[in-house]
Amino acid sequence: MKFLIIVAVFLVAAFLTVVTQVGGVIYLLSWAIYLMIRKYFTKRYWRVAVRLSLFVSLYLAIILFAMPPLARKYGRVPLPFTKTNHVKPLTIWTALLNRNYVRPGLRTIVYSVAADMNKKYPGTVINYMDAGFPFRNGFPLLPHISHNDGKKLDVAFLYIDKVTGKQTSQTPSPIGYGGSEPPRPGEPNRAAVCDPQNWQYSFMFGWMPLSDRLVFDQTRTQDMVNRFATDKDIGTLYIEPHLKTRLHLKSKKIRLHACYSVRHDDHVHVQLY
Repeated sequence: MKFLIIVAVFLVAAFLTVVTQVGGVIYLLSWAIYLMIRKYFTKRYWRVAVRLSLFVSLYLAIILFAMPPLARKYGRVPLPFTKTNHVKPLTIWTALLNRNYVRPGLRTIVYSVAADMNKKYPGTVINYMDAGFPFRNGFPLLPHISHNDGKKLDVAFLYIDKVTGKQTSQTPSPIGYGGSEPPRPGEPNRAAVCDPQNWQYSFMFGWMPLSDRLVFDQTRTQDMVNRFATDKDIGTLYIEPHLKTRLHLKSKKIRLHACYSVRHDDHVHVQLY
């Protein structure tokens, strides 16, 4: 039984490492503390509650207070947990799982784009999606194949509430991914090219619970993408070819991504040089 417990603890730690980068270490630390104090708790439910409380409290304390200054030494800064400078995570889980770290220059650009968008379209909020982990270049941010150096960020498209006719900060998909704007007849169809040999390309498309209340805001999304493209420090943007055509995007920085990637008609991928 003790052997199985040890195996289970290390499997959980491995999973948390993959998902959050630092969660595994924090989980093992919480277990070490628990082993020192468990004699004070005789009831099984108290022991379970103590283990869970130790991990959650340690995890939150470390990612909120210890992680940002440590990550800065490695050239990474966090994007905000809550709306700051007209920027927020699309889902709080992105920040809680430490998937919100970028190079300082990229954060500055995001804030600048959000400020410019607000001048032109008051109330606009830029929802960020996956960015990167706080430490070490090369550590994979699964399931992405390239978000491993703090230079990349996925940004959600902008939408209009068709009931009220007003702009909204909501997206059709609760996590952003999967709320795709598919190609119309006559537009380039990258998915038709990539899907047959690449199962992952449209994996998120078609099964996410989507809101039917929202309409793709072509005007604001076009301006947002163009604003990112005009920044001298942005080197590459990925967006699905049919949306590049529909939004009349001309920048040479907007490039065609490979079929071993995933479809980019639910977000724009922004990348530093």
